[in-house]
Amino acid sequence: MEAQSKATPTNQPRVPKKYTLEEYFELEYKAEQKHEFWNGEIRATAYASPEHGKIQTNLMDELVACLKAKGCTRYTSDRMILTPECNKVFYPDITIICGEELFKVHKKKMRVTLNPVVLIEISSDSTDKWQCYRSIPSLQQYLIVAQNTCNIQSYRRKTEREWNYSYANQPEETFMILDCAVSVETVYAGVSFIKTVILLFRGTSCNETENRLPPTACYFRLLHRNTMNATTAQIHRHYIQHYNFSIGENIL
Repeated sequence: MEAQSKATPTNQPRVPKKYTLEEYFELEYKAEQKHEFWNGEIRATAYASPEHGKIQTNLMDELVACLKAKGCTRYTSDRMILTPECNKVFYPDITIICGEELFKVHKKKMRVTLNPVVLIEISSDSTDKWQCYRSIPSLQQYLIVAQNTCNIQSYRRKTEREWNYSYANQPEETFMILDCAVSVETVYAGVSFIKTVILLFRGTSCNETENRLPPTACYFRLLHRNTMNATTAQIHRHYIQHYNFSIGENIL
């Protein structure tokens, strides 16, 4: 009896190839585009929007004098960071190193940084990376700078496993990167965001269908998803002056 051949299933999910860290370095050394290493997986870095670029430039320019006086150096996203505990390699948007820089060297021209002091990500959500960044012994501060809203979150190391959290989300506020004071307004200079106006009705109805302003019995609050061109207070004053409008600041 002839042996029957077994059909090979064609609908099985494709298992991604797992790479070693050294294989990743070898591929990245030759690649034209940057990639990150996620515990055996190689992922292309995300597209950077114009807003992202402006925020990155603003931060780099604002920090140059203060960091130079402290003996620290800042780098943009061309600096590779290794997180050995997670077995991952990232390209943070801004890396700050103070003192002597320590590397893991792959060939002569490719080095991955081991001892960052500050890491900054310009993103809507960088919590996945934070789980790895916090395991770096040298790291003293990690910041997430939102690019779609005015919000800067900061984690500063207190002990090996304790971090102090703070945030700034108003243009007039100032926050610290190491001992360098940075204004929120400067970070978002030149960045335009979409403004959304929500009308909250109280008492009489408000008719918007005929492009008429609602009566003074109506209240509104401006929610801005990012604008440095006009602050909320400035827009409120404009409506008060021109339309005798009552402002309900904290109605929502």
